[in-house]
Amino acid sequence: MRKYARVKKFEIVYHPLDLQFRFRLGKWLEEIEKKGVDIFKIIGKKEKKRLYLYLTPQGNGKKYLTQKQVSLILGEKSEYKFRSHIVVSLCKLWEEVRGL
Repeated sequence: MRKYARVKKFEIVYHPLDLQFRFRLGKWLEEIEKKGVDIFKIIGKKEKKRLYLYLTPQGNGKKYLTQKQVSLILGEKSEYKFRSHIVVSLCKLWEEVRGL
């Protein structure tokens, strides 16, 4: 398996969450977990679930979920500030693992 480039904080904050970047972020999360980092302790259960639902392909068809679909699964009434929740969680993770 190919090594994926580390994600920069600048990219997390300013890069649009298109499918290509979501794929890259998903692979970055997988590598973080392989290194033994407990994501749950850093960002919490709900935010971890939000990240995995949004950044990794779901189901048999391996399709990425939309913001609206993820919000419905999490039981939120709207997708208000969805991107900011994702960015804050990713920044917290980045701060913890940047030295690894």
